[in-house]
Amino acid sequence: VSLRQRMGLGQAQFANKLGMPRTRLSFLESGRELPTWTVACVLMEVWEVSLAEIYPNPKVRELIATLSKA
Repeated sequence: VSLRQRMGLGQAQFANKLGMPRTRLSFLESGRELPTWTVACVLMEVWEVSLAEIYPNPKVRELIATLSKA
């Protein structure tokens, strides 16, 4: 279950709040596309999650963890 679903929002409703097409949100949720920095910042604020939770790729998470320690 995605964070969006836990918030009780449909894909179209949440995409509208973010100002993006529903298909793009679908690509982001499925991992076929990574969010831009701007979108990631909005998602972190709206969902109250860390950057590592926005980018599910293990290599990206590892890089974020390394940069956080610097």
